[in-house]
Amino acid sequence: MDSATKTKAPTELCGAVVLKTARLFPAAHTGNTRHLVAGNSIQPASRLAIAQYPGQLGFYLYYCDDTWEVMTDTWHQTVEDAEAQAEFEYKGSSNAWVATNAV
Repeated sequence: MDSATKTKAPTELCGAVVLKTARLFPAAHTGNTRHLVAGNSIQPASRLAIAQYPGQLGFYLYYCDDTWEVMTDTWHQTVEDAEAQAEFEYKGSSNAWVATNAV
């Protein structure tokens, strides 16, 4: 995959339909949370996506690197809950969301 394709916002992540994306610049990582993968802290995300699996309730907030590779995720009952969590972790992210697919 070339770098232009990798930086384009995805329409699907991990089989879930992406509803919104956010590029986190200039959003600031607040340090309010810490994400662990296999017991190790991961770097702050540079991209976020809110997605939903077809036929399922709830929404995933995906934390991605600058090429949209998923580093970790959290589950939320509503899109608004996912957006609130993102803002708690990345101040200014609430102004960065772009809709990609209909909710």
